[in-house]
Amino acid sequence: MLELFDYIILKILLSYFLIALYFASFAQTEKFDQKKLEHLVKTKIDDFRQSKGLNILVNDSILFIAAQDHAQYLDGEKTITHYQKIASKKTPQNRADFYGAINYQVGENIVEVSLDGSEENIAQQMVTAWLNSPGHYANIVTADYDLTGLAIHYNSKKKTVVAVQKFAIVNQFYVIENNKSLFPFAEEVPKKIADQFVTSLPKKHKRHAYGIKTKKKKEICENSNSSIFSNANIELNAKGDSLYIGIKKRALSKVKNYFKKKKDGLTLEFVMFKYNYSCDIRDNTKIPTRRNGRCEFDGPIIEPTYKASILEQIKDREDYYRLKRIRLHREECIWINLGKFPEKVKGEKFEINLLVLKKNRVCNIVSTHSACGKKMVNPLPKLPYFDNLTPVTYSPKLKPAIKKIRVNFGKNETKNNSTVIEEAIDELNLNHHEIFNANIEAFASVEGSLKGNQNLFKKRAEGVLKKFEEHQDSSINYTLKTQENWRMFFKQIDTTNLAHLKELDTLEIRKYVNKNNTQLEHFLSKQRYAYITLYTRPKINNNNLILFAKENFKNIIKSNKFTTTNVKKLTEIQQFLYDKVSKGILHPDSVSLNYPIEKEKLVQLRFNELMFNYRYKKNLSDLEMYYQFETMNKTPHQNELITFNFKSAFFNAKINRGIKKRIDNTSWIISKMQKLNFSEDTIYPFKLHKNHLIVNRYYSDQGGRLVPTLKALSFIKKHYDGCLDTMSADFKFKLAKYYVFAKNYFWAMERLKPLAEIPNYKHSVYILYLKVYNNLKAYSPEYYDINLKLSNAVDKLTNDEWCNLFIGFCNINFHIFDDQSLKNLYCLKCRSKLD
Repeated sequence: MLELFDYIILKILLSYFLIALYFASFAQTEKFDQKKLEHLVKTKIDDFRQSKGLNILVNDSILFIAAQDHAQYLDGEKTITHYQKIASKKTPQNRADFYGAINYQVGENIVEVSLDGSEENIAQQMVTAWLNSPGHYANIVTADYDLTGLAIHYNSKKKTVVAVQKFAIVNQFYVIENNKSLFPFAEEVPKKIADQFVTSLPKKHKRHAYGIKTKKKKEICENSNSSIFSNANIELNAKGDSLYIGIKKRALSKVKNYFKKKKDGLTLEFVMFKYNYSCDIRDNTKIPTRRNGRCEFDGPIIEPTYKASILEQIKDREDYYRLKRIRLHREECIWINLGKFPEKVKGEKFEINLLVLKKNRVCNIVSTHSACGKKMVNPLPKLPYFDNLTPVTYSPKLKPAIKKIRVNFGKNETKNNSTVIEEAIDELNLNHHEIFNANIEAFASVEGSLKGNQNLFKKRAEGVLKKFEEHQDSSINYTLKTQENWRMFFKQIDTTNLAHLKELDTLEIRKYVNKNNTQLEHFLSKQRYAYITLYTRPKINNNNLILFAKENFKNIIKSNKFTTTNVKKLTEIQQFLYDKVSKGILHPDSVSLNYPIEKEKLVQLRFNELMFNYRYKKNLSDLEMYYQFETMNKTPHQNELITFNFKSAFFNAKINRGIKKRIDNTSWIISKMQKLNFSEDTIYPFKLHKNHLIVNRYYSDQGGRLVPTLKALSFIKKHYDGCLDTMSADFKFKLAKYYVFAKNYFWAMERLKPLAEIPNYKHSVYILYLKVYNNLKAYSPEYYDINLKLSNAVDKLTNDEWCNLFIGFCNINFHIFDDQSLKNLYCLKCRSKLD
């Protein structure tokens, strides 16, 4: 089992991660009885235990030697520590195991004091210091401890005395031996205490699941390089009901090389809290486990996956990546399916260990660790919606009406007040029409001169048209056709005594008529008239132009002929009416144009109507805009604004269509904004957003590749590092949770440590700080003192907060309780939560 420990440290005049204790100085002497001092300290601890109704502790030779080893080791260290540089003696548990401890669960207290006064005074200083510290106190009053080994060492350079006291829980196989050379002042162990070691244990397993063997031949594991399997090189994941182990590419070669024999393999162990770490020692001996020495496992295991399957799965993935020309980053994993999640552990408090097998023997146990972060994305500015609602000029195409009138003129008359004209004017006004064109065929009498008559023709035409123009705003275009009325004159004289004039030429006749015009007036008056063809149309003004536009729109729709010309006219009318709204001439609710929205050719009308409603009616949310544009965008169209607005609505409405879709849309909108010359201040938040999405996608197991993810993380880190001076403490905490989500615990610690070390730290910050600190111990020795941090956190958090640090998803796993000192503190503080 991978042992994880943390222990309580006390040192007078030492402040580096320790509790400083100060005592008055007395005259120093190097003369003291070491064994007597060891006995005095041990006896005082026993007395205190008894005052609390607890048993005294039994002296144990192995614990004493291990304690003595460490006390001497501290001579060469600048600071007090529970750890040694030699791997086999690294932790207190390692040191006990090194000197022969079997099935010991070990805790440790350390204190350093000045050599002042008698042995009695020194012993009292040490015990007082321990009893005044909650963590040390918890070790001392732990009822489950059976054994102790207390060693004293004098440091001649510092003139101080170090006491190392080890505690241990053992099972019934422990044999009490009185060692007078190590414990000369010790009394015989009372029978009542000795009898307590005789307890029942489950029968030891001789055979284990799937034929896994006991580790009797140490050389099998010692030469196996099983240490390549560590939290730094592997990841555990679940997909559905299947469990996978991920091997990082940088360790893949060594991992493949590990599997040489048929029965080299991997399996998963489900460690049950109630049978391994229960605060009731009786629970921990109910079934055979590795912790109580009766089994190779601490809980159920799944069927092992051996060499052949592992290497085949690795080869299949490598072949796939080679075929797809995918180059894995050194931190990316190749995943191996280890089997299904066992039903028997569902509903239980459990944690998972990876068991590394060599020749079907357990050679390494890798405990998983857990700390949960939270995804994060930056807020985005609201994007604009573009439209085609520009002012247009609408000219209705109207079929003209035709009216023909005849107007008679008097001799030399140019202004005519004929009732015919008045009646025509009245009719035009009644129908709200106006004349836009006229054809005039004018006749003059044959008197006078041709030139004079032509001038008269023009004045008469202009006079008549002026009469009409007085009743309308626009001028009248006209064509004029003139002639002297010889035809009528000849017809008039045909049966009279003037018929002989027909034999003369017109010049001679004109002379005759001019000479006798008074007598001939009854003929001449009938020759003066004009035929006028009036081309009329309804008068165009703001009111009837709007009516004409609506009627024009309605007629085109009714025709059901959506030619390019007709669609263009429909769009023109629509935008004309919308322009009237923009100018305040029409109310938005008065513009309602019905058309078949399902017609693909009319998609521009739909777009204009939507943008009109959004701009003027202001009754559309971004979510409604998104659904409208989504439907519209599915229709074939050539309008780029529809697509742009669809994407804008996607972001403005915060639509969730899957993270890959959001990444694609973000890339599209960035490119489009750059082409449209948006400001960098508008574009940059979308660039940051895209990088967040890439990271969120990869670390939430929704796809993506590690190389672009790492680039995205680097972009994000650079951005937020540049904002630290103005960043709030709350946002720094939020950022730390994001880095935890992205499994970059060092970056998270950069943000958490300053927040956790201030006097008015927030408890939520300190809790995450401890969890990240625990995770980092797999990567750096700097964080090996996590157990001490956790012990000291008792005074920094509420009782519930401290107890809730452990056990369960996103918490510190209960393998931390392999450190018996920490487990004792947990049981002391949290037993009520477990009942």
